[in-house]
Amino acid sequence: MNTHPITCPYCGFKFDAMPRRRRKCPGCDCVVCPKSTPENRDKRLMTETEAKEAEILWGRDQQRQQAVSTLSAFGLTEQAIDNQLKAGAKTDAEALKSILLSVADSGASSHDRKMAHFQLAIEAERNGLPFLEHLACAARYELLRHQEQGVQKVKILAAGEANSCPSCQSQNGRVFTITNALHQMPIPCAGCTRTLCGDVPGFCRCGYVAAFD
Repeated sequence: MNTHPITCPYCGFKFDAMPRRRRKCPGCDCVVCPKSTPENRDKRLMTETEAKEAEILWGRDQQRQQAVSTLSAFGLTEQAIDNQLKAGAKTDAEALKSILLSVADSGASSHDRKMAHFQLAIEAERNGLPFLEHLACAARYELLRHQEQGVQKVKILAAGEANSCPSCQSQNGRVFTITNALHQMPIPCAGCTRTLCGDVPGFCRCGYVAAFD
């Protein structure tokens, strides 16, 4: 709990309580903003410039936490991000992309490579960049994983009505041999109209499951 005096950063006017939102200081009429930072989560009154800088810090902190959460699925820690920053990456997002590309290229398993490509597709879509190639690679490594497990046929499983379009639903349940699926690559669905975070269609979330006669 913050026990320090609540004072205006411009004139030192003492507030009886922390304002709930930005407001003008009664002492100097300047706008003050109640904010905290990732390093110090106790709210304090800031200037508008300081508040904008705090928002940038919170954005970077959120980006770091998202990156750490993503890497945890591959058994990697925050240290991997710091290593990339030391190696020349300028942002956490750039570091994350570099790590995921490395896993996608030389991951320990087909599953890791699939998940790395799928995550790269998500990151690309979030930033308005092309993502279909990563989705296709994710689907290919999913097929290879099934093949490694001795599966001979797979069935397309659409992602449910809420997460798939009519084109994806029309493929739901189709059965392919692994060889034919690798040749035809029906996923991602060519006519997919679904989006994820942005407004570019085509983020197909269909997958493969083993099919048995």
